[in-house]
Amino acid sequence: MVELKVLGAVLVAVFASLMGVAAGNDMRRRVVLLQSFHRGILMIRQEIEYLKAPLEEAARHVGGVLEEPWASFFEMVGKQLEELPGTPFHQVWEEKEKEYLEGLPMRQEDFDLIAQTGIQLEHLNAGENSKVLAVFEKRLEALIQEAKAEYQSKAQLYRRLGVMGGIFLVIILV
Repeated sequence: MVELKVLGAVLVAVFASLMGVAAGNDMRRRVVLLQSFHRGILMIRQEIEYLKAPLEEAARHVGGVLEEPWASFFEMVGKQLEELPGTPFHQVWEEKEKEYLEGLPMRQEDFDLIAQTGIQLEHLNAGENSKVLAVFEKRLEALIQEAKAEYQSKAQLYRRLGVMGGIFLVIILV
C-alpha cells in the first residue's frame, strides 16, 4: 500500500514537472513560429519586388522553402488561388490559417497579425504589396522581440514552478 502511495506521489511530481517544461517549450515554439513566418513574409516581399511574381506564385514558392506548418500554409494558399481564380485572397488566407495553424502555441495577437496580412494583401497591386509587407515585417519583428523576452524571462520560471508544484503535491499527498 505504501509503495503505491509513493509511486503515485512520484508520478504526480514527474507530471507536474513535465507540465512546466511543456509550458516553457510552448513559449520557445512560439518564437520559432513567428521567426519562420517573418522569413516567409521577407521571401514573399523579395519575390514580388525583384521577380515581379504574382502573389499566388510567390506564396507557392515560399511554401516550398519554409518548414512546417508554414510550408503547407503558404503552398496551399498559392495553390488554391491558382486553381480557383477569382476567389477572394483573404477568404483563402483565413481558410488555410484555420486549417493549418489552429492549435499552435501562439497568442491571439499573433493570429490577428497573420489574418491582417491576408486582408491587406487582397486589395493591393504588386507595387504596393511590398510596402504593406514592410509594415508587417516591422510588426512581426516587434512580436518576435516580445516573444523572445517573454521566453527568456518566464520559461525557466515555468519549469521551476512545475517542479516545485510537483514537490508540493507530493508533500500534501504523502
